[in-house]
Amino acid sequence: MVSDLSSRRAKVEGIETKAKVKIITAYAPLVEMF
Repeated sequence: MVSDLSSRRAKVEGIETKAKVKIITAYAPLVEMF
């Protein structure tokens, strides 16, 4: 998932783990998401 965000010029702000789930906080240009 992080590599997909990186390919979309996203800036990963942080990764948290909560009860077997990883939460990725990132900012990406809207034009890159579609």
